[in-house]
Order: sequence, then structure tokens, then C-alpha cells
Amino acid sequence: MRCSRPLGGLLVVAVAVCLAMAPVAQAGQLGKVYASDGVAGMNFGSAAGISGNTIVVGATDVYVGEQRLGAAYVYTNNGASDWGGEVKLFPTDTTGIGDFGNGVAIDGDTIIIGANKSTVGGVEGAGTAHIFESDGFGGWTEVAVLTAGLDAISDIGFGTTVAISGDVAVVGASRYDEASSNQGAVYVFGRDEGGTNNWGQITRLTASDPSNNAYFGVGVDVDGDTAITGAYGASKVYILGNDPLGWAEMTSIASTSGTRFGIDVSIDGDTVVSGAYYRTIDGTSRAGGASIFSRDQGGENAWGEVADIVSPHGEANGYFGRSVTIDAGMIVAGAYGEDAGGVVDAGAAYVFRDDGSYLGMLLPDDPAEGDSFGRMVAISGDTIVVTATVGDGVVDDTGAVYIYSIPTPIPGDTNGDNAVDADDAAVLAAHWLQQVFGGATDGDFNKDRVVDDLDVAILAANWHPNDGAPVPEPGVCVLLLSALAVLWRLR
Repeated sequence: MRCSRPLGGLLVVAVAVCLAMAPVAQAGQLGKVYASDGVAGMNFGSAAGISGNTIVVGATDVYVGEQRLGAAYVYTNNGASDWGGEVKLFPTDTTGIGDFGNGVAIDGDTIIIGANKSTVGGVEGAGTAHIFESDGFGGWTEVAVLTAGLDAISDIGFGTTVAISGDVAVVGASRYDEASSNQGAVYVFGRDEGGTNNWGQITRLTASDPSNNAYFGVGVDVDGDTAITGAYGASKVYILGNDPLGWAEMTSIASTSGTRFGIDVSIDGDTVVSGAYYRTIDGTSRAGGASIFSRDQGGENAWGEVADIVSPHGEANGYFGRSVTIDAGMIVAGAYGEDAGGVVDAGAAYVFRDDGSYLGMLLPDDPAEGDSFGRMVAISGDTIVVTATVGDGVVDDTGAVYIYSIPTPIPGDTNGDNAVDADDAAVLAAHWLQQVFGGATDGDFNKDRVVDDLDVAILAANWHPNDGAPVPEPGVCVLLLSALAVLWRLR
């Protein structure tokens, strides 16, 4: 017996009908932290970093009297999903400090916190960066205050972005002027530079091709002897290396795909990721994107592009790539302007492997309009941190930070939202009997490069709306779809 082609259409319609009521779900949330003394508008989550079981969060709009001082909060994982033991950090001397927490980073027992509006030597807005070290018992002590030294002039942005790896700290000053206005600079500091336990300046680096409003230093990161910085005004990322002659620019990567490339950057070993959150995708303005580069890709010491990543939802003003991070082969990109789950400007974050393959979407358990979830992201091992600078804490709109594990792909899930539902059925239907090359994202779950009844069977077997409602066992829909799949094989 051979079944007619209309059976294929019936199969697809059955998928859509069976799953039409299934809501979108998200990857499991491990925890949520917020300031215990939070007030509305404190901008908790303006920056965030994680190393092992310790998270540091910046909150720039913390006032002490009339002073917009800022603060940083540290949380430690005490087991499972228990992120507690809140410690609030201020500089030892708060005189003239401003926007403390605008940039934060952590590596092991050392934290660096930027304060780009600080007054230095009577110069307002010269900026500072503060090094804290753990005492091993839950406390943190300030051990150094970094400045631009003789370059300390007003509003150069020193401390807007910071990074640390081992004994090296990097501070961006994206509005530094020299040959060009707002060309930007990056300052490199070292532990034991100028004396034991002294954090001293090693060098200041500027672009070999400075230009007006390049904003070199707008995003920084460092891993061992390699640092990177973005210059979104020039749509470039610069690789900075520490060779026997000292720190210097090694090469630069020019954008091939959109505006504000370099707004945020991250490096892990031989892999770099850079966001371009103003990029237009398929005619959708400011949907945003990000690019992945690898050392020796395309030749020795070349940094060639491995993959280009975008949001599966590609919304106008979604701003995917405004924040990016990479660790242990996993990449997270925030899209704080997306209407995730139908909630206006709630925001989202997405997880990819370092080859560009898509793993899943992250959403908070309590999305709300305008939360800006995805404003900043950080990752360490298998733990992901996502900030929502207008999220709710002890009161509304204080800002909040959400904690996740790496999502595990579910067979049948085309968009990585941790649900197998009507959205996935629609993708399968759109590619029915077509040759495709995108694997699961095109509905080709068994990766044989054609979307057919075998993929429908996989979708049916893994039907998982994850809405908390009881699912029939084995389920009427599963039986129907499986039967239709068998009939299709016998056509």
C-alpha cells in the first residue's frame, strides 16, 4: 500500500493542532539575588561578574546623602541554589567617588570595581578602579586604588569597563583624547608592579589607527597574556598581547556585519566574541548580532571568524549582543530589548557553543515590562549570570540578577526555549519535505538534511510544553502523531 502526498499535509496539520495550546517555557532558573537594602532605581546589575561560586554585582545609583556613590554586592553559593551571604562593598575612602560599580570583574579571590565618575587630584570625573581581595572567610578588603595617573583628566571614562585575570588588571578609558577626540585608551596594571603586593601601572595602550569617536576601551577583557578591547565607533576589536617586549597591539578585527561592533567583548583562551547590538538583521533594525573569532583561524596568528550568531527571534530594538561572555566553550549573549514571552522590553539571553551552534534561551521566572533582562551577562564554568537592571527585588525596579545552568537541548526543540510546542511545529511545517542544513533549528531533528516524518516522530515523542499542566500518558497527541508517522513511512 502507498499513501498519497496529502497524508503529509495531514501529518503537519495534526502537529499544529495538537500543540497549539502549548505555551513557551524557558530553561530552569537556579536562583535570583537582589540587594537586601534595595531601593527603586538603584541600577542593581549595571555590571556583573562570576568566578567559581562567587558573584559580584554593581549598582551605580546608590546614594549616600547627596553623593551618587554606587556600590557593589558579593554573593557566594553555599550549595545547590543557595546564593547568599551578601557582602556590600564600598571604597575605603569614599571622598569624591562616583558611579562605583559601573564596571566589575572577578577572578578567584580578587575583584576589580570601576568608578568612572570619581574625582582624582581635584579633577572631576577622572575615574578610579578599586581592587579587593578575599580574606578567605567571606570578607573583602580593598588593597589598591588604580587611576590613570598623569592622564587623569575629566570624563575620560576610566573605570567604565574593567577586567582581571590572575595578576593582570585591565581598565578601559574610552573617551581618552590624544591624537583624536574620544579615541580611547586601555590601561594595564600588574600585581607586584613597583613592589610586592603593589598594583602598579604597566602601560597605557591606544589604537595603532586612532580615530575620532572610536571609543577604544569601551569593552575590555583579559585572559592570561592576551587582552582584548572593543572600539565600537570604529567597528573594531583589538587583540593586545604581552610578548617579551611587553604589552602591545597584536592585531585588530574589523566588523563585516553591522554597527557598534565591539560594544562588549569577551575572551577565553583562543576564542573571542564581540557584540554588535545595533546591527540590522534581515531588515530588522537593531535586532543585534555577535561574532565569534578564533586564533589561527585562517592562518598562523590570524584571528578569523568562526561563526556569526543572532537571536532566533530577531526583534526590532532587541539589542542582541549588547552584552556577551564566553567561558569553557560556552557563549551567552543578552538581548535586553526583546519582548520575550510577549512582555514588552522584558529582555532575554541566549546560549551558544563556541562554534556558533545554538543551545537555548534564558528567561526569568517573573518577567515584567521594561525589566531589561539581559542587560549584562557573565559565565563561569556551567553557571550563567544575567542581570535585569529594572527587575524587582525587595521593592519594584531595584534591579535583580538571575542565575542559571547551561541549558540542555531537548530533541524536537527548534528555538531552544526548553519546550517542544506549537512554535516548533510551525518551524517543522515551514520546512516540510525540504532539504535543509540548519539541523534542529530547521526542524531536522535527526540531521539527515530533510524534514520528514522521522522528524515529526521525534517532535511527537518529546512533546513537552513544560507549562506545569498534566500531560496525558502516553497522550492522545503522541499516539496520533506516532500513528501518522508510521503511515507516512508505509506510503
